[in-house]
Amino acid sequence: MLQRQLDSHCDELTKTIQNTIKEQVPITEVTLKSKCWWTKELTQLQKEANKLGRQSYKRRSEPEHTIHKEHKKASKIYRDTLEYTKKQHWHDWLERAEDLDIWTVNKLISSAALDGGKARIPVLKGKVGGQETSVNTNDKKSATLAKGFFPPKLQMDEEKQGLKYPQQVKVSCKITMEQIQKQLHKLKPYKAPGPDRILNIILTK
Repeated sequence: MLQRQLDSHCDELTKTIQNTIKEQVPITEVTLKSKCWWTKELTQLQKEANKLGRQSYKRRSEPEHTIHKEHKKASKIYRDTLEYTKKQHWHDWLERAEDLDIWTVNKLISSAALDGGKARIPVLKGKVGGQETSVNTNDKKSATLAKGFFPPKLQMDEEKQGLKYPQQVKVSCKITMEQIQKQLHKLKPYKAPGPDRILNIILTK
């Protein structure tokens, strides 16, 4: 009975939060300006450079016109400001890094420089019957990993089949507010939401 009431209250709370998100939270489009280091100054410089670029294109038959120099200068200022802002943002983030961010920093600075491509599983090495073996192909790698993560089920000895286990210990299912708050503090605020589409930042706030 208590479990059904708890499930019912959780479903009502989830639906209420989902309806509130649908009505109040605007849907943003992910663009270059969605980057955490993007600023209003960059938006203004980009607009100015694009405006001068259109004017320069209209006067492409007049190479001596001053608009071409103005466009080149505005584009350089935009690119330099963009690079400086991005670099300064991550520099400030490193300076303020605390707790779990320290592990992220260590992962970024200790990993090899890559081009952003998908990471690949290296050659797997192990021992079979005392002899060292190496696995190179994807099929063999997947079979080796599956065997390592999901070993065959152990067969119960005939002597142990007659054992009788004690009754299950009764545990109180009462959840306190302190336990809820403790779990909420562990959540990462902007992690991708689950099937219920509720962000952790909404639950913590």
